[in-house]
Amino acid sequence: MLLSCQKISVQFFKTYLRRDWAALAIFCLAAVWSIYPIWQAPHRYLIGWPGDNIQYAYMTGQMAEALFKGQNPFVDTQLNYPDQLGLLTSETPFWGILLLAPLTQLTNPVLGYNAILFLCGLLSGYFCYLWITRLTGSRFGGIIAGLAFLLLPYRIVHSYGHPNLISTQFMPLFFWGLDVSLQSAAPARRNIVFLAASLFLIGASSQYYLAMCSSGSLLYLLLARPNLKYWLHQGWKILVGIAVGAFLGVLPYLFETREAAYQPYNPVETRVWSASLLDFFAPSRLHPLWGAWIENAYPRPTWIEHTLYLGVVCLVLAGVALIGKRNLLKNRTWVWGGVILFGLLIALGTDLHWNGQPLQAENPFWLPAYYLQFFPGINLMRVWSRFVILPMLFIALLAGIGASWLQQRSRHPKLVMLVCTGLLLLDFAPGRIEATYWTPREVDFWLAAQADQQAAIFLPIGVDNYAAMYGSLFHNHPLPVYNHPQHLPPAYRQIAAAMQTFPAPETIQTLRDLHYRYIILSKVFFDGTRAPALETVQAALEKNSDLAQKADLSEYVIYSFSSP
Repeated sequence: MLLSCQKISVQFFKTYLRRDWAALAIFCLAAVWSIYPIWQAPHRYLIGWPGDNIQYAYMTGQMAEALFKGQNPFVDTQLNYPDQLGLLTSETPFWGILLLAPLTQLTNPVLGYNAILFLCGLLSGYFCYLWITRLTGSRFGGIIAGLAFLLLPYRIVHSYGHPNLISTQFMPLFFWGLDVSLQSAAPARRNIVFLAASLFLIGASSQYYLAMCSSGSLLYLLLARPNLKYWLHQGWKILVGIAVGAFLGVLPYLFETREAAYQPYNPVETRVWSASLLDFFAPSRLHPLWGAWIENAYPRPTWIEHTLYLGVVCLVLAGVALIGKRNLLKNRTWVWGGVILFGLLIALGTDLHWNGQPLQAENPFWLPAYYLQFFPGINLMRVWSRFVILPMLFIALLAGIGASWLQQRSRHPKLVMLVCTGLLLLDFAPGRIEATYWTPREVDFWLAAQADQQAAIFLPIGVDNYAAMYGSLFHNHPLPVYNHPQHLPPAYRQIAAAMQTFPAPETIQTLRDLHYRYIILSKVFFDGTRAPALETVQAALEKNSDLAQKADLSEYVIYSFSSP
């Protein structure tokens, strides 16, 4: 057994690492560049402002800790007090969290989270490189395709707190496997297994991407093999592989439905997340040279979800591929083009928009995405513009093919390599990325110093939700929290409803009856506008003989019931 593993390791080194070391080095550098602000202290800095990144850093730490304790990594038994918190009520790239759990345990959740961002970028570029290199025989073409997919402005902006959406590394593998399976008269069994495994890994990264790849693959199959006889004799095997992979990818989330937390979106409410046509051609506001001008000329209110720039360099190179590599692409031209158009159409969302506003607010012409939202499961999807990642993948692949054709036809191939690479890097330069320095807060250390580890509640409820979740990794006090604001667990809904009239006497009695020990008041939010003034709340609490002030910290005032 040991000898067999050694042979596999040696073969892997000879086949990939030794052959592709230069490409891997390039993608490593590009992945570092794509999240460059964190490298001043990767165990402390998170890309973006405090928000979803704090939530995912918490999940990185919690799932890693549960795995090493032999517990269910998808459930936190202390949070969502007095129940437990299902971590899959929000999309969770658990493949990466579990893979890097040893690193997280040896360091801290912030470093583990950042390692996932880095790995997603590296593998996304490398797997595109492998496909295009195998298809064209050109490593340069593979590098261009990989860099184009790795440095997408879409990926850069979603690194602000959506590790599920930058987990695109298995998408090129899945469609590569699909393409290979369709090239032969009878798909090999190993190809079917590969399809199922890669689609499962996509589901283990993002349910959005699972839906995109499943639907995109059906279109891919229809365009590549519009022959009923083929599907009756051999093609059904591919469909079985896709079905098995999709089922396995969604299976962990199906268990979460037992908690009745998932709440579907109203189709009308998701209109704001539709893409505008100009979004596909407007560069990112983060670009170091012209980003500020773009921000002024074309301000987008929800700019993270509407940074959908396809890239002028990629589009030009893709056009070169369609013209110069027709023999190589063969039927792929229509197939890839069809998937690109499909992704762009669904990304346009419910109806046509301009700068986040519907063109026909009162009498819209509904697009396919509007009708899709009436299907169970699909109605849990909110942001249709994310479907643009499908066109981005195939445009990046075509760009690699176009670059390889230019290099091979040129009398000065090195100059072509330099110009194509330089223009691509300039077009997709990550730019002015923000970062947050994050450590446990003063209140987290105070709670950690309390030996009783009884339940605490931050009030107003929900305002410090993600920060409180992260802090729980250090103090282990049960808390009422949620994992996604749309999918609130029943226990949280109940306590949130009960706290609407806090600090009324009945709300304090409710906390006493539920065995809460600590009431933690936010000085910022008890301002007399968003919530009652802090002085008013403190006066109400001090009338209760069972409560006493325990600490006055910089951001919080903490009260405690006198007995457990």
